[in-house]
Amino acid sequence: LLKKGTTWISCAGDPSRCVASDQGGDVATLTPVLHGPVAHILTIYGGVDGGQVTITGVSCETALCVTIGGFAGHDPGRPLAEQSGYVATYTETADYGGAMSSIELPGASALTTVSCPSLSFCVVTDALGDVLTSTDPSGSASAWKVTRAVVPANNSFSALSCPSVTFCVAVTRHGDVVTSTDPTGGVHAWKTTRLDGSTTLDSVSCATRDFCIVGGVSESVFVSHNPAGGGPAWTQVRVTAQGTKAMVALSCPSTGFCAGVDGGDGVHIYTNPGR
Repeated sequence: LLKKGTTWISCAGDPSRCVASDQGGDVATLTPVLHGPVAHILTIYGGVDGGQVTITGVSCETALCVTIGGFAGHDPGRPLAEQSGYVATYTETADYGGAMSSIELPGASALTTVSCPSLSFCVVTDALGDVLTSTDPSGSASAWKVTRAVVPANNSFSALSCPSVTFCVAVTRHGDVVTSTDPTGGVHAWKTTRLDGSTTLDSVSCATRDFCIVGGVSESVFVSHNPAGGGPAWTQVRVTAQGTKAMVALSCPSTGFCAGVDGGDGVHIYTNPGR
């Protein structure tokens, strides 16, 4: 259905709907059929101005899905750091229809990660190390607050997980874990911790503010029951054979279960992963 390589998918807390996106700026909103394997397309919408939008992530929370990326204007070859931020939202209505909106955020470079813990709160990061927050994700560009240089521009965010509106954990390409108990509180509300033994970090999932796992270019993941507690609060746990490619995706719906995918297409299931 998506023609240019499906690369992101997010399913809302209600399992009746999922959203998938591709590298060409198209997004498909799907409602799975309850008694069969076929999905019904509600809508597909493309990037603005001839499809010159780079999609980098999607996050769904019940009736709201937020897709992020970069808008390159009339020069689609521009790198992410030179693109302006792009946000597209889909809000499902009571009659199973939906309202769509898309905006350009000229004050930010291309957006790189997104996490929406509620219908009225989203956190995103951009390619220059900024953090953006909004209490009205489907509103205008002025609804987004930009916190500049939470991490240096050459150490971009690679993944983000916000289990609540008052707690977020992000990871970076240089092996940092960046946490906040007040995501809207400005640059000093974010704390950076370099994990010993880590290189590039590619994935993070937090079931609660007291349980997170991060993964990256390593045969190990890092587990914490106090993610904001600094380096000593993280435990390195080997989960794959030595030399396995990066743990590129993690999902921990509870503290007793996590699923991970590595760069070699291996799927890893952890039960009681905090032990």
